[in-house]
Amino acid sequence: MLDNSRDRPYPVNKAKTIYYEPMAMNPDPKFRQIRAFVTAMETTSFTLAAQRMEISQPSFSALIRDLESGLQAKLFERTTRRCVPTDAAQRFYEQVKSPLREIELAYRSARDLGNGVGGRLRLAALPSMASGAITRKLAEFQRAHPDVTITLIERRHDQQREAVLNGDVEFGICTLGGPHPELSFQSLYTDRLMIVVPAGHPLVGSKPNWRALNDWPLILVSSGQAEDAMRVQGVSVIPACDVEQVSTALAMVRQGMGITVLSSSIIPDLAIEGLACLPIHGPKVFRSMGVIRRRHVRLSRIALAFVRTLRDLSPPQFEKE
Repeated sequence: MLDNSRDRPYPVNKAKTIYYEPMAMNPDPKFRQIRAFVTAMETTSFTLAAQRMEISQPSFSALIRDLESGLQAKLFERTTRRCVPTDAAQRFYEQVKSPLREIELAYRSARDLGNGVGGRLRLAALPSMASGAITRKLAEFQRAHPDVTITLIERRHDQQREAVLNGDVEFGICTLGGPHPELSFQSLYTDRLMIVVPAGHPLVGSKPNWRALNDWPLILVSSGQAEDAMRVQGVSVIPACDVEQVSTALAMVRQGMGITVLSSSIIPDLAIEGLACLPIHGPKVFRSMGVIRRRHVRLSRIALAFVRTLRDLSPPQFEKE
């Protein structure tokens, strides 16, 4: 498992100034002196500054003395509790703080690329998931890896398989839809199909099955799981409305134009006030959602790192029959 603990920032004063952990190398002595100086300026304490740099206080004090000797200027008036910067220190700080930040960030970027945790993350996801759970995970991942460029394409299940096979993306997040000789599948969770109806609808309180779709106008989301599941189940219903976006389907349901079928994994991210979500009872209502990738082609380290973050994804749980 990747260890990102070295990338965590330290909040070092009331102004929430961010200063990164020491570099895993033996930098030039002048660079260490400047790092020590900036850390002392931002903590106003040699003790705290030494802790930030993970060195002893005598070693830290020696860095400051060497810097003062090289500059031929006194930088701090020391007291028992804090260090007070001189006018020369204030001027020097304003000149070096930005270049030092840029060097730190450049080093982290180069190190991440060398360790395979930088560059580009290319993935596909269902449109219904892309705006919810997947985007939340991507946001968390980007905060941990700010130098990663993310390419997310929104595709339905069969289109994701094609994108993975063509190399447009490294992996997709969908259902496999049956064995494929060139694809492998890693399950993340089990999803369940739900009928969504207006609150107070006659189906509320019942245990609807696939036949219920024949009794009410169906609003079908063409890019969702319901269409594939209905085809596999042999359910033949001519939809009253065929739409592309889940939000459109929900708006129509709310207006009393019909009912729709959605997957349980996207329900938490939807505005469902005034609506009821009913688990479908019967065969083919549970589907395994997971990661598809090309068989015998290893994911990049950055892709593997993101896939690990998906392991805690889980939709609302419903008892299986």
